[in-house]
Amino acid sequence: MKRQAARYILILVMLCVQAATLLGILASMRRNTEVVLSAHAQDVLEQVAVTVADQTLDYLSGAEEAAEVTASLLEDELLATDTEAALEEFLLSQLERGEGLSSLYVGRSDGSFVAVSRDAGGYRSSLISVGEAGREVAQVWRGADKTELRRGPPPEDGLERTYDPRERPWYQGALSGVLTWTEPYLFADTDQPGVTAALRLPPDNSGRVSVVGVDVTLGQLSSFLAGAEVSERGAAFVSDAYGFVLAHPRLPRLGEQLPKLEELEPNVTEWEPLEGEATSRAQSSSFERAGETYFASAVPLALKGATWWLTVQAPKADFVSGVASIYRRGRLEIVFISVLMGLIALPLAFGVSRPLATLYSRATTDELTGLMNRREFEQQAERLLSRTCARRANTVMAVLDLDHFKPVNDIYGHPIGDEVLRIVAKRFRQALRSGDLVARIGGDEFAFFLNRLGADEAAEVAERIRRVIPGRPIISSAGVHKLGATMGAVLLNKGESVRAALGRADEALISGKMLRKNQTYTALMTSAAPSASSEEVAELPSERGLQVN
Repeated sequence: MKRQAARYILILVMLCVQAATLLGILASMRRNTEVVLSAHAQDVLEQVAVTVADQTLDYLSGAEEAAEVTASLLEDELLATDTEAALEEFLLSQLERGEGLSSLYVGRSDGSFVAVSRDAGGYRSSLISVGEAGREVAQVWRGADKTELRRGPPPEDGLERTYDPRERPWYQGALSGVLTWTEPYLFADTDQPGVTAALRLPPDNSGRVSVVGVDVTLGQLSSFLAGAEVSERGAAFVSDAYGFVLAHPRLPRLGEQLPKLEELEPNVTEWEPLEGEATSRAQSSSFERAGETYFASAVPLALKGATWWLTVQAPKADFVSGVASIYRRGRLEIVFISVLMGLIALPLAFGVSRPLATLYSRATTDELTGLMNRREFEQQAERLLSRTCARRANTVMAVLDLDHFKPVNDIYGHPIGDEVLRIVAKRFRQALRSGDLVARIGGDEFAFFLNRLGADEAAEVAERIRRVIPGRPIISSAGVHKLGATMGAVLLNKGESVRAALGRADEALISGKMLRKNQTYTALMTSAAPSASSEEVAELPSERGLQVN
């Protein structure tokens, strides 16, 4: 009996040691996994910040483009402005196409003013004219189809009675003569905070100065940021250099005073990079708030006349919470049924890797076309070169720019332009060989990595890819579009980075477009690497710009 009891005790001890060992391994795995996931989450969050910053700048660029187009037409006298009705009609058409715009207007140095604003599902125009008969003020209300509903003078206590555009921040800020963004201020007609992109025109023949202004309310910007998917409790927001929050997806209706970062507890916090000078790259940090760790990454928004930061942040638990729940379940399984140890890996893999893989995909892919973005393109190209040990002289880097694409957006609107870009991206994917890469690196600009090519076939392959655009018309839901494409292509020099080769390809593209669009231009070598032998240099073509028809 004693021997049997000793056996039972020994088995029990062995089981306890085994369970303790497995629990220790599991605890160590949990700690190591959290460390790895945390580091990876910060990298992914940084890429998300860069992507959302680019999307925010694209959103705000609609206001800049509307101001520049209006100013250009007025300066070149291509827009009839002899009557306020003609100018009002043009501003209405611009506002109708600019989904993110609140108001569009022109103020002049004599105090006259023509403005069109969105109003209760329709539009409202404010017209202030100054002439020999004095100052006349009128308002016009229109429906969603721009049909005039009613017209008349403003109320006796209406702002338009005393409104003077020359006293407004947007007018005074634009007197420098370059397009600039104002600091946030209260819009006179709605008492809501917003920002304005403003541009001053040169004096006309009568010496009168005009300033074009385009409004974007901070509420509109907050709604836009609400669409940025970060994590379950993460958020993307915009703040200025003084620590005031300008836009946040969960921000309440703004009043006269903008909230400070620390007032939006616990989703926003003030952190070190926001106090430094603006740089062109993302800056990452982590902080503690209410006993919880947060990750954050900030990118400066390069706006003219303003210093803003786009910050993306999320609780650490959004990325590693699955690890803790799996550990608790695994501990019980090890203690009571150690034979199920092998099953722990499955929920660990599916519970943790899936949300990170989804987040990583969003950060490395161009959302519109499905192609990779510039950062992912450069990283994959460098990895391919390193893995295959390919000679860089056998690799082509090309940059392509669509010709006549801007009129598609101007005439049919950005949704049709987006549809055209998706068709273009599909054609490029079909034209590439296995192992080649393509990315969208700008509005209508694409980059290509063509591996394992000789100098003799480099121009031919680049031209074949380019011709998928002018080769046949693009058919969208709005009709048929005939686009051209201009490409700059270079051979990578030995020891040259992908980013440097992209720069040379872009230079070839820009130089070529100055000569003639809708062509392929190649600068197949700029210089040999210092370590290259004379025989290797001789195998490469000399520097040239070769136009391929």
